[in-house]
Amino acid sequence: MAAVAALGALALAGCGGGGSKAGSAPTSTASAAKAAPVNYGQQYLTILAPYDAFATKNQNAKLTPALTSQLESILTTTGTKLTTATWPANAQTDVRSFAQDIAAMNTALQNNNSSSFTTADDQGQSAANLVRHDLGLPAAPQ
Repeated sequence: MAAVAALGALALAGCGGGGSKAGSAPTSTASAAKAAPVNYGQQYLTILAPYDAFATKNQNAKLTPALTSQLESILTTTGTKLTTATWPANAQTDVRSFAQDIAAMNTALQNNNSSSFTTADDQGQSAANLVRHDLGLPAAPQ
């Protein structure tokens, strides 16, 4: 894995961390009786938590086959959870864009293409910050 040698360049690491109570959906009296409101900000942070933990733990590690496999799995799961979760209307487009960037990162990782990975990672960081804004969360730490 020489092309994608170290995880230190994973800017996406800050996409989930740094929580806030913002992002809760407003409720009406009728809907409050049926179900608790979804805290979309917390939902987002929860979905990104495994990736953030992996990136933090392995930020200076060489990308071995075992780490590559683990990262591919985390990226796949994260993308799936982002696309299958319910989001407020103002965040849906940005969440889909972010999930596409995660898929592009995964493809680049599988193809050992560091240039494509870096591009997708940069785009993912931008998309993540848009999602965080949409959900009322502070910008991700850099």
